Amino acid sequence: MLLELIQTLAPAIIVGAVSFYAFRTFVTSETRRERFLLKKNAMKDVLPIRLQAYERMTLFLERIKPENVSARIVPKKGQEALAYKILLMQIVKQEYNHNISQQIYMSLDAWRMIDASRVYSVSRIQQCYKDLPEKSSAQNLYESIIKMAITNKNTTIIQQALHYLKRDVQNIFR
Repeated sequence: MLLELIQTLAPAIIVGAVSFYAFRTFVTSETRRERFLLKKNAMKDVLPIRLQAYERMTLFLERIKPENVSARIVPKKGQEALAYKILLMQIVKQEYNHNISQQIYMSLDAWRMIDASRVYSVSRIQQCYKDLPEKSSAQNLYESIIKMAITNKNTTIIQQALHYLKRDVQNIFR
């Protein structure tokens, strides 16, 4: 009797186990496929936005280079160095605040490089100001910033950040 019960139930149990395994494998495969398709569609929508963020931040890095900020804001005749320094630092801050939302599309390390570049730019402007004699003119500060830029052409944190952004974008396509 027990043997007959086992002989009767064994094929049903085997068929049930195989069916369960096949169903589970199918569901797992379909779930992966759907995730892949969702990711693919999301990337199709998000990729252009991410690339635009990297483009904007590249432009931001170029714009906050002390020599570029000072070239856009030519010192006024009779302007004091302190007033010019404050104006340049405000421009860097405004540029940063204007682009701060781009961080959601970038890697954390890329954003850290960008933030470090902002700090670097402000500190270089401040350092050039500190190196001037008292009661210097805005023109003196302007010239000091240009000299500093010529001396440190490719060794700045900003240059490193630009290279990092380029590598980050290349990694998106790998």
